[in-house]
Amino acid sequence: MVGEPEEIEVLELEFDEENVEHLAGHEVTPDDIFAVLLNAPRFFRNLPDRSGTHIMIGPDGKREFFYVSLAPTGVGGSWRPVTGWRLGRKALRIYNKGME
Repeated sequence: MVGEPEEIEVLELEFDEENVEHLAGHEVTPDDIFAVLLNAPRFFRNLPDRSGTHIMIGPDGKREFFYVSLAPTGVGGSWRPVTGWRLGRKALRIYNKGME
């Protein structure tokens, strides 16, 4: 599902009509993703040949976990959410992998 844990700097998230619409199809909003970013997410290298190079996994502050694929925008610290969805208990195992 994901590769190795990796430290990246995410200072800004870039949304437009296209990725907001795609995320809505997974019942995920930009607010959900911002909430994850503010609640100690863990970052991982994504699997090869994916449109997002990294994965952000974490809670939204309401004890719900999300999996968000991120692509760099070319501007330092700015990332574009490519896709995302809510995760169940399996997310805890992946999230805790970042603490090993």
